[in-house]
Amino acid sequence: MARKPKQTQLNKFYQSVSIILTNTGLLFLILNLFLFFPSVLRDAEVHTRQDQANADRIRLRPGQPLLTPKRNGHQMMWTDLRSYEHVDPNHVKQVLDDFFDLGQKGYAYFPYTHFTEPTFSSPTLNLQADEQGFVSRRISHKQESKYPLRVFAFGGSTTFGWHVGDEETIPSFLERELQQKLRRQGNWRRVEVTNFGKGFNSWYQEMVLFERLLHAGYKPDVVVFLDGVNVLHADSPYEIPYWNDKMTELWDQAQISTTSLPGMLPLFRVLNYFKRRHLNKWVRNFQVDRHPSSHTYALPDWVKRVQESYLNTLTQIDAISATKKIQAYYFWQPNRAFDCQSGKYSQPLPTHYTHKMVPLYTAMRTVERPHFRFLGDLCRTFGFDKRVIVDDVHYSPAFNEFIAGEMARHINIARR
Repeated sequence: MARKPKQTQLNKFYQSVSIILTNTGLLFLILNLFLFFPSVLRDAEVHTRQDQANADRIRLRPGQPLLTPKRNGHQMMWTDLRSYEHVDPNHVKQVLDDFFDLGQKGYAYFPYTHFTEPTFSSPTLNLQADEQGFVSRRISHKQESKYPLRVFAFGGSTTFGWHVGDEETIPSFLERELQQKLRRQGNWRRVEVTNFGKGFNSWYQEMVLFERLLHAGYKPDVVVFLDGVNVLHADSPYEIPYWNDKMTELWDQAQISTTSLPGMLPLFRVLNYFKRRHLNKWVRNFQVDRHPSSHTYALPDWVKRVQESYLNTLTQIDAISATKKIQAYYFWQPNRAFDCQSGKYSQPLPTHYTHKMVPLYTAMRTVERPHFRFLGDLCRTFGFDKRVIVDDVHYSPAFNEFIAGEMARHINIARR
């Protein structure tokens, strides 16, 4: 009989726990049901906007590729198949397929320059990383040589060779052109060009990558820099790289919390949203401001500032190259926005881009400095009636070959 009060207390305890757990579960269920329909409506709205954006991109136009599962919005909006003159259509299709697959992998983090293309292998597009993690695109003409004349090519996605095959990039053609130039001089040394072009890179990032390669022990004989298209990334007063705001946000979030609740339940989605938008913002109020505000420059001031940024970077590269006895050459690349709008393209460039590029290219045309060459007029030299751009800014295989020939003509390798 003495145990009965204890059993009664134990039963009451279990009943209380059961009631609390049941009510908690019911409350959790009710909250998720309450938030379910707003979440569904919001997702439907997002998908509707995305579908509308995709529909805008895939409106029929001359030269547009066929819509297949391996076509992204950029390809459907910009690619003009008519620019691949005298190129096998099956090869072009494979190139677009391979670039779609590369895009599915995204970019990889890389120290100091923030990002790089990932390693990748396909029939027309191949990227390899060396033992120190430096990623370069394959040069199809490459052959093994004990004492090659090493040339490093730096630039953005046009140097990388967006929407053309490995053998159709500017560095690939440049290797062939420089090799022929040496042969004509009676020099049988093998030329070896390495393609360090990176999508979205600015000239400042190229300089940093060049420094990193030298610090890692690499020693090229010649370095070439091809720039001009990615200048809008210099619109910040702090010369910050592309996607810097997103990387800063990820860094801030990592210092606040390393985990998020599973997003399959509406309640967890709301809590994650609150964490991202309010808790992180509240914590950042007590941190050092790493988000400098953008400045709006009048167009003449912007042109002057970008030109100074570029020329200052070239001066720094000259100083770095001199310490290692490396020849550095700089080329201001052709741009569809300048003396290249033949009117034969089915998709016009954004007006805000052409509005800035025309006065900038006009100013860059007057620059005179050692080892610098303005190539912004090559569209007209190549043939103003020809389509030389395969999408919004990237060059056709034939135009890549022509640009490489002009670059090789101005590179002095006789004494190397």
